[in-house]
Amino acid sequence: MSEQNQFTESSAKLAADVAARAGTWIGSADAKATGMVSVAGTLLALSSIVLGSVENSARAGSVANVSFVTFSIFSIICILAGGVVLFPRTDRAGMLRKAGVTTPPATSLSFFGDLGRLTALEFNSLLLTADVDSMRREAHEQALLLCRIAATKMLAMKISICFEILALVALAISVVSNHYGV
Repeated sequence: MSEQNQFTESSAKLAADVAARAGTWIGSADAKATGMVSVAGTLLALSSIVLGSVENSARAGSVANVSFVTFSIFSIICILAGGVVLFPRTDRAGMLRKAGVTTPPATSLSFFGDLGRLTALEFNSLLLTADVDSMRREAHEQALLLCRIAATKMLAMKISICFEILALVALAISVVSNHYGV
């Protein structure tokens, strides 16, 4: 996005619509990750207690033990990927520079991380000096940033889901192998 573009009212409305949709995706990824991390952590803890005991490991065959270790590793990766979804790193200025904005404004009215660091006086001054064109530019920037955040969260969520599926397959193999002494 070039800084010389004129931001129109209609483009600002479109950017707001895009930002709202991206916000929905972000909320969806957060909700899924919360459930995924909780389930994966609970399964890992309970199965470690039941299947991971020393006497159980000694009785179980090598397939059961390897499958259980594989399940544990995949569950940990699932939990870590879920953590990336829940705690993304957002560097507004860096993301804007990557998108082609050579000199991003120091403070943004649409980025809560920036606003939260301001004093009340700085916040009021920023609001009073904002003009229509800068507000439209902010809407464009916010839409871009939210889309990037949503894409990152959804990718991490897909990785988390894939590893949880693999973990469950490994757990099933471990349980069946343990039952049959393989």
